[in-house]
Amino acid sequence: VTLKGTNNNPWAILTYDPGTFHSGTSTLIFEANISGYYGRLSAGEAEFHNVIFKDFGVLQGSKINNNLIFEAYGYLETGTNNTPIHNVEFYGDAWINDSRSYHSMRFAPGKRYTFTAGFTQTLVPHLGVEGQFIAQGLPGQYIEMKSSDPNVPAIIHKDDYDGTSTCTKYLFLTGMTHTGTEDIYVPTPGGDVFNNAGWLFFPCNPCPATIPVLDVVASITAGCPPGQAKLVLAGLKADEWANWYTDPAATTDLVYSGGTPGPAGNM
Repeated sequence: VTLKGTNNNPWAILTYDPGTFHSGTSTLIFEANISGYYGRLSAGEAEFHNVIFKDFGVLQGSKINNNLIFEAYGYLETGTNNTPIHNVEFYGDAWINDSRSYHSMRFAPGKRYTFTAGFTQTLVPHLGVEGQFIAQGLPGQYIEMKSSDPNVPAIIHKDDYDGTSTCTKYLFLTGMTHTGTEDIYVPTPGGDVFNNAGWLFFPCNPCPATIPVLDVVASITAGCPPGQAKLVLAGLKADEWANWYTDPAATTDLVYSGGTPGPAGNM
């Protein structure tokens, strides 16, 4: 089923009063809109299978039993209680202005997400698979998540059901609290922007981590004066970070932190 605004009626809106909506395995598509308008689904506790917003989309209430996809800006509006979403995928920026439960939340690289202060997003298991919090940014395409009021945190709740942990990449957080038993790692340098709690702000490689060695051939050292050093690690994975210290105990005097794509990390 496709809904699309026209020049005479640029809004694409579906409002459904209390009752039973027999969605089956259908897909409800809100097509691209005229600039300045949006598609909107407001349906209380009615249930839908797949819902796709091709342009700016607003969801109020409405249970989504399979996939909810925002291909552009998305807005989850406060609505009826007890309206869970199975999977939600954001391809653009979004504002989450509601407390809901999800099995999976997937965020896009290079986008910004605002969570209304004090509201809670809960990741829940489904058919034996624990909830999924997927925030995989890319170099130069960071994911930003922030509370609408940095002094009043928004909450992500996720419990551990299978003994594993969650690893994010290139994620920056402001005013975000994680609760629950799941370990969620945020290894991005500077990812802890302000007033965050419950996250693990260090690398998330499973133990035992790779132990790189110094590539003696590629490394260059020269005595002083003036002295120079180019240290190359062999076997450092692309998603791992190396910290270089002048302190042999590696507790103070950090002089470099980072890595380069590919098999080696350089200083």
